[in-house]
Amino acid sequence: MNIAPRRWAVPALAVAAAGAAVALPLVSGSTDRASAADGALESFPTCSALASYAAHATMAEMTRVMPMDARKTPSMPSAAAADSGAEALASAPQSATPRSETNVQVAGIDEPDIVKTDGRRIFALAGGRLYAVDATGDRPRVTGTLRFADGLQPAALILSGDRLLVIGTVWQQEGARSRPAPDVSSPGTVAKDAVYAGMPRTVLISVDVGRPDHMRVADRMSTDAAYSTARLSDGTVRVVLTGPQPPYPVVPGTGLAGTVEQTLALRRMTALPASSWLPSFRREDATGRATAADTSPPCTSVSRPADGSDGTSTVTVLTIDPAQGVTPVDEDTIMGAADQTMLSADNLYVTSARTGTNGRVTTHIHVFDVSRPRSTDYRASGSVEGTPLSQFSMDEHAGVLRVATTRPSDIAMPMEDTDGTRPAESDSMVTTLRVEGRRLVELGRVDGLGRGEQIYAVRFMGGRGYVVTFRQTDPLYTIDLSDPRAPRMTGELKINGYSAYLHPVDDDHVIGVGQDGDGQGGRTGAQVSLFDVSDPASPRRVASWSAPGAYSDVEWDHHAFLWWAPTSTAVIPVVSTDPGDGTTRDASAVALHITPEGIDGVKGLAQGPATAGGRSPILRSLVIGDTLYTVSDTGIVARGVSTLDDGTWVPFG
Repeated sequence: MNIAPRRWAVPALAVAAAGAAVALPLVSGSTDRASAADGALESFPTCSALASYAAHATMAEMTRVMPMDARKTPSMPSAAAADSGAEALASAPQSATPRSETNVQVAGIDEPDIVKTDGRRIFALAGGRLYAVDATGDRPRVTGTLRFADGLQPAALILSGDRLLVIGTVWQQEGARSRPAPDVSSPGTVAKDAVYAGMPRTVLISVDVGRPDHMRVADRMSTDAAYSTARLSDGTVRVVLTGPQPPYPVVPGTGLAGTVEQTLALRRMTALPASSWLPSFRREDATGRATAADTSPPCTSVSRPADGSDGTSTVTVLTIDPAQGVTPVDEDTIMGAADQTMLSADNLYVTSARTGTNGRVTTHIHVFDVSRPRSTDYRASGSVEGTPLSQFSMDEHAGVLRVATTRPSDIAMPMEDTDGTRPAESDSMVTTLRVEGRRLVELGRVDGLGRGEQIYAVRFMGGRGYVVTFRQTDPLYTIDLSDPRAPRMTGELKINGYSAYLHPVDDDHVIGVGQDGDGQGGRTGAQVSLFDVSDPASPRRVASWSAPGAYSDVEWDHHAFLWWAPTSTAVIPVVSTDPGDGTTRDASAVALHITPEGIDGVKGLAQGPATAGGRSPILRSLVIGDTLYTVSDTGIVARGVSTLDDGTWVPFG
């Protein structure tokens, strides 16, 4: 984030990669800083200023949200040697063979996933290993396997040329950073020591896949910050990290019993070094051993919201050139949190929802300029009421940000509704905003959607928006966003169940994947719906397909959904359960032929031979040429995308 008018670098660190040591500095870029008068972010002049701010803000947060005897339990961060294979599949230019891409939100901006392909090679994470599959022959062929060292659990891949960025988590029992916690003399209230040994670390690994039969770790770095998300655009990867968790001055489940203890805890917290509040980064060799001491961003390069509204965690954006490994070419850290992230061609939006003393939930949004490949620059900040559901709750069109949020009900926190601005029951809204100077300014809003309900799915398509809310039935709202200063709800459709994911087929049709229902809010099984939205005032469901007692991963992971337009085929994984005890009966996938006229040609897809434990669930599907590949933890199946035959099973391992 270019946060100070200078560049900084820690000493070069020697990193062993595949037997060779190379010096790779960890660098942060320069940037103009917005002043408090600009209303956005301001920097810390010294480390003591950062430590003092963080300590006071943590105490204020605890006493505001959890007064006196409330509970605060720090949440755990989350993230997410080579075996010989067959002969190498030579690296080649991008294949002209038609193929599907990872199902992403914004066209042309890739998202991390567990399976990636360039049309010739398929790379898959399965069972904690990385597999390379040759997809150029008559049948798929596993050409290489990479087993990661030190118990790393790989979670996501980004493919750029002959480099794979692997993002994973490792639980490290030794060498983890230990921070002293505030100490208060009252027994049983405040921890005397907070040792972070055993906490997970996020690991970024650059894997050279130029020879799939001999994939090798080329570069590796880890951090105590938690992985949030990443995006690949114009050859540049931006990785968003949050944390580490601040050192809360209480033992979970006890709280602070009085003002004396609060005063003593604050005194101890202000004595903590600034590094206690900042993420640390460590260069490592291919086996995960540290090659130098941990480093943190300089205090003066860290910024905070001028109004102190975003808490004391941190958000770090690493700008990475995959061809150079995992060493950032730019790095930005601000005080805050990263709840949801959306990347457009020019802007990165990071949200953080906070609950005020009056119970109102406000989502703060920070905007970063990503129009230059090797730089990430802070642009502006703003806020909206309520909480977004997911990345699909945000979208940029013609320079305007559209955000769908739900305001929670007062029932959870009773209060007098004296000013008339907060509803007694939950409702949802769509807000439009534009960057003006250093501020993200609201242009318009349509609210009152789904009173007493909450958002389950959102999709923006050009000048329209589609919002699904749910409690007992599924209202699908159509929103006219053609005039961002006067957005309006134009239509509503109520059906049983809900859609948790919406996928545009064309300008007039949307596929919804979710759950069927019984009219009283009960969920009865997986459901796929086809909506005709050609008349925004009167959306209608053209057709539906359901599987009683089943569910699909698409409900919470859009990467599991495949739409192959050449054959009008949707493929979704489906897991059926026993209605009595909820145990899994079958895990497979279904291919649906969907046209504007309806849904037909339903075909079940099995994954490999059945075993005593059942079939391994299908996790992803993709198309290369005229072949449909389905991938599970145990192997890959290739079948004709038009015929959907039984196909060829190729096991991993």
